Formats: sequence, structure tokens, C-alpha cells
Amino acid sequence: TFAAGVAEFGTTGPTTVSFSGSNFTITEVNTGKTVTGPMTFGSCIFTAAQSSLLSFLVGRTITVNPCTIDANTAGIPASGVETIINVVFKFPSGGSSVIAIPLSIAADGTVKSGGTTLGNVTLSLTGSTAGALK
Repeated sequence: TFAAGVAEFGTTGPTTVSFSGSNFTITEVNTGKTVTGPMTFGSCIFTAAQSSLLSFLVGRTITVNPCTIDANTAGIPASGVETIINVVFKFPSGGSSVIAIPLSIAADGTVKSGGTTLGNVTLSLTGSTAGALK
């Protein structure tokens, strides 16, 4: 929830942004008006498939650049298995919100959510292994 709204979407009151797979729902809390549609990454690219918000009509695409997702990946195994973690979703206008999303880290450091590559992390070896390194 973004208490002061999201300037990029033209909302000025409490606004929620939620995700299901690669789809989003934006709700202007005070009016109950919503926008839904697919979201793609490259930045955060929102395309309105259904809308009751006058500032974000059907067919309009809003690219929020840069939008950032800050995720603390420390301690997540590089196994490729998704783990639900809390991330901070930020807009350039200053709005931010904590959301829970599934993240996986592959053995090469690729970070994905729902099969979409979000970025890469540098992996470090922790723990111990049996035997000597040669």
C-alpha cells in the first residue's frame, strides 16, 4: 500500500499494487477503482487491460523507470528453488511498499521470480565441506 498514492499512476490517495504471476492490480482505495493487466520487467511496465481509473485507461502502458525491487538474498540457497521473501518495491516518486514474492537463485547467481529474471547476485561459499581441496 502506498499511503500518499503513486504519482506515476495518477493516484493521490491510498493506493495498493498487488501481483499475481505476471499480472498486476492497482486499486485506488478511497474510490475502489482498479486497473488490471500484465506487467513486464525491463523497468516496471504496466499495461491496462481493464480499468476504472480515468488516469490509467485501458490500452495505456505506463513505464516506471527506474523502479526497483530491493531484496535481501543473503542466506537463500542457490538451488533454483523458489522461496517467499519480503522485498521493498520502490517508485521514483518516493513511494515504496514491502511485498512478499517468490524468488529463486540459480547456481550461476541468476535471480528469478516466477520464471522472470530480475537480476544477478554474486555468490559466496559458506559452510564447510568434507575432505581437502586440491
